[in-house]
Amino acid sequence: MVGKTNAIGGSSSNSIYGFIRVTYPSGSTVTCTSTADSSIVYTAPDTSGTAVFKVPQTSNNAWRIYSVYGTQNKTETVTLTKLGDSKTVSISYILPAGYTQKNYIASTASGGQYINTGYYWGQIHDGGYTIEVDFNVTGSGDIVVLGSVNPAAGDYGAVALPIYTSDAKYFAAHCKRSTALTFQVGSRYVADISANGIVVSGTSFSFPLIDGTSQTVDDYFNTNDTVPMYLFGSNYNSTTLVYNGAMRIYGFKILLGSTEIVNYIPCLNASNVPGFYDTVNRVFKPSASGTFSYG
Repeated sequence: MVGKTNAIGGSSSNSIYGFIRVTYPSGSTVTCTSTADSSIVYTAPDTSGTAVFKVPQTSNNAWRIYSVYGTQNKTETVTLTKLGDSKTVSISYILPAGYTQKNYIASTASGGQYINTGYYWGQIHDGGYTIEVDFNVTGSGDIVVLGSVNPAAGDYGAVALPIYTSDAKYFAAHCKRSTALTFQVGSRYVADISANGIVVSGTSFSFPLIDGTSQTVDDYFNTNDTVPMYLFGSNYNSTTLVYNGAMRIYGFKILLGSTEIVNYIPCLNASNVPGFYDTVNRVFKPSASGTFSYG
């Protein structure tokens, strides 16, 4: 195995050794500990990103590889299945090295911050996707958590999570769409949105028209693919934010079946800029306008 001569670990010529090669994000501190005897611990001599641990063996045994960088850490267990065995393990964190995970990312009272998700309502409805958003609203006024506008029609073609009027907070939209759900400022909600309807914190909601006539899910999710959805507000065109306000987002996902297509994790990047790291597409999403707060 390449690197055995530079391995960290035992050196007695009377023992049998196994070798564990570890690759990890550079800058991390890495240790290798016997699961059978916690007093046997080896530490990588540097933070270069690779290490080879030379570990003593008397039988098949397991070793705990622990890597830490700032607020992030990862543990892997490596089992050597025969005497003189060698294994390779690769360590990665949920966030890139240098990032700091946070509980939530928030817009301010003026609500000038937002993220362009790049997805359209037509994609969500026709493609069989599900949106999950974990949020609470901290301000008053006409606020939209996630929405888009159909400027060609001059109205809101489909707005999934608007919070409407300064007193009662509703799922609502123009085109006479409304529901009976009232949001309480400061309360936390998890909403699942798909072509099958909307479920908020375990409760399903339908979409009756204001005039009392029936409405289908297709009426609610039209095939608006003119402009993408905004998070922390709604958009009227590619650059104009409307119905924005103070809110916190704890997490945002888009799924196709059980497969995550998008997964936003609240964090600070290596330059301490607040935003979300999309763990699926491996990109950082800061505010498109202004700077988020966080907590």
